[in-house]
Amino acid sequence: MDIYARHSFTLDAASRPFRALVSRLFVALLMLLLPCASHADEVARELNGTWQVDAGASDDLDDVADKLNAELNERDRARRRDEKDRQSYNGKSRYQRQMDAVNEMIREDNRTRQWGGPPEVRSMIEAQRIKLYIANRVVVLYDDARRRLLAVNPTGRAYSVSGSEFTSDEIGRSLTFFDEGDLVIETELAVGGRLVERFAFDTETGGMRVTIRQRELRSGPWLEMTRIFEPAG
Repeated sequence: MDIYARHSFTLDAASRPFRALVSRLFVALLMLLLPCASHADEVARELNGTWQVDAGASDDLDDVADKLNAELNERDRARRRDEKDRQSYNGKSRYQRQMDAVNEMIREDNRTRQWGGPPEVRSMIEAQRIKLYIANRVVVLYDDARRRLLAVNPTGRAYSVSGSEFTSDEIGRSLTFFDEGDLVIETELAVGGRLVERFAFDTETGGMRVTIRQRELRSGPWLEMTRIFEPAG
């Protein structure tokens, strides 16, 4: 046998296990992504279109914010009362202690947290009409005024160190994915804080339910509200 032919045969035989491994990995990756593609098609069939808010069935941002602020202020007051119970009165009279408590309550009642974010974010949360188009990417149009074009991460909420699965625009840095039949957009807002939008199709009513969660900072309490949309006529 020719020496070149012999070496060619040896190298080819040695590479067969490697090529077989690559083929198996490729098939496994394909099987992993195919359900994602079909899943995306199903979500697109349900959510693509124009949706009009049902104001009567939806939460109001200001009402939800006022209720949350009241709960947070009451929680802060209870925590401070517990702290004071563990501290000495520093020689103050009963009247002085009562006046201090009243003044502190007034300060806390007047303290408010600003939910909804800047106008561009608030306009998304309070949009009366939403247009959705889901394909290789997701297009969301809020009240014909703000448009977002977002890449879909086929592996869900997981992402790499490079962060290539995120989309950045003037609103912030967003990870867009499908979760249990819903479209989810998680955004680190450019102004600080986080915004999570979950778009879900209601099979019973044929409407769309949008669940919104907003956080003022990277940590802290969440504001949560639900808005109901109907197909626009």
